[in-house]
Amino acid sequence: MKILAVADKRHRAKGAIIGGLGESYWYNGKDLQYTEARMAKRARRLVRKAKKFGRLDILVTHAPPRGIHDQDDVCHTGFKAFLDLIETLHPKVLVHGHNHEVYSKKDRDMTVNGTRIINAFEYYRFEVDIPAR
Repeated sequence: MKILAVADKRHRAKGAIIGGLGESYWYNGKDLQYTEARMAKRARRLVRKAKKFGRLDILVTHAPPRGIHDQDDVCHTGFKAFLDLIETLHPKVLVHGHNHEVYSKKDRDMTVNGTRIINAFEYYRFEVDIPAR
């Protein structure tokens, strides 16, 4: 199954509820960059949409959650708002890209607070069981 995540949207694919938030951390003021406050606002909007379905199974983001697969430079910093989404929505999986330099140094696939976090830069094949509801 191929999944396309569209920013600030949620989609249903074969029974899974999939949400996406794109863009990277604000570092030089150009397009497709967000401050933590602006991303938190987008994340709250996604929470409201997901709660209509009662859940979010898969979260697809461009940048990683803060402190997980991120790097020391601002450009490759993750968002705290994504950690808050994990705590609030408990998705089964969060898939992100952006930080290709990290996956050779850290586990690309790890679990944090019950959510599987995957650095899928370039590609990463995985399966997830979504119970029928």
